[in-house]
Amino acid sequence: MNILQKGFTLLEILIVLAIVGIMSAVVVLNVGAPTYSTFISNARKIAATMNILSDQAVYTNSVIICNVNPNSLGCQSYKNGEWHDLDIRKFISWGWPGDLVIEQTYTNGIPLKQGEKIRFIPTGDQFPISLQVTNGKHYTWVDGDLNGNFQVNN
Repeated sequence: MNILQKGFTLLEILIVLAIVGIMSAVVVLNVGAPTYSTFISNARKIAATMNILSDQAVYTNSVIICNVNPNSLGCQSYKNGEWHDLDIRKFISWGWPGDLVIEQTYTNGIPLKQGEKIRFIPTGDQFPISLQVTNGKHYTWVDGDLNGNFQVNN
């Protein structure tokens, strides 16, 4: 007597579930993982922030100085004989990229000393400023020229 069995065996179902589980884990890990393009995009946000600060010094005819911290910039502007704290969030809508860290800062090719600040002056002339940024996996430089134009060099 020949009995035709229809359906899947328990072993076949377990193998398919294992394959689907492995594929799901790979997709979930890749979706949340930072990529190089995300890193460069965030570095461009820092370059844009520096461009805005340089332009702000020219437009407001004030000197802007910034403390370069690993995870942020603390800036002040000097106009009419007074220093005022400068809230960068008023000029940029994206905020500081949280996963990037500034490792090194150079002004005119010389490393910034502890407590030294970068300056943006109202004439638009600028010492070249270079910031090395990292997310722990990738590194790049945000470089400014003599006119205060900043770009990512990757």
